[in-house]
Amino acid sequence: MRIIKGVLQWEIKRDLFSDPSKTIKRNFGKNGDRAFYASPDGERDWLGTFGRTGTKQTVLRLFDLKSKKVRTTKKIPLRFAEDPRPRPLPLKLSDGTDCVVFVETDESDTTLTTYSLKGKRISKQTIIGLGNVTIGDYLPEEEGEEMALSTSSKTRIFNPVTEALVETAGIPGTPLDENNVTLIAGVATATPTPTPVGE
Repeated sequence: MRIIKGVLQWEIKRDLFSDPSKTIKRNFGKNGDRAFYASPDGERDWLGTFGRTGTKQTVLRLFDLKSKKVRTTKKIPLRFAEDPRPRPLPLKLSDGTDCVVFVETDESDTTLTTYSLKGKRISKQTIIGLGNVTIGDYLPEEEGEEMALSTSSKTRIFNPVTEALVETAGIPGTPLDENNVTLIAGVATATPTPTPVGE
């Protein structure tokens, strides 16, 4: 992605592995927006941008390359578009559509706030500790995907829909879910057995 005259220019590879020469270029978003991707329909990913519009409002926009449709919401709080401007992270729900997660930190804790793509808050969870946040299907018995916060000693996993919060011993490196593994050839990891927090 590049910024050209204040506009975000996306460069999408149609087939990165077999024919990386097939490229789509699309202008979508403006300088200062956070770029991401998400699936509002459960069929495919749409291009996404999130930023300010004016001084008192945010705008989250999604663009579908196939249908050329644009979806917009202005209901997400302004603080997420202010420094340090956390990037929206897509998280898959049980129906196959995505919501987005904003990760905020202070000196000792991490706060995970989840919104639907229409701007409705789904959950807010503060977890003790600082570390890497990844998203995947870490708790197959729960609905949709979860967020995992990995520190040097523990990994805490949170489901924003059921609000299940479990804890396991720290996992060396970065946790991988089944989708990550398909993209990283030859990598296999053991699945930790989580323990509900408080037990």
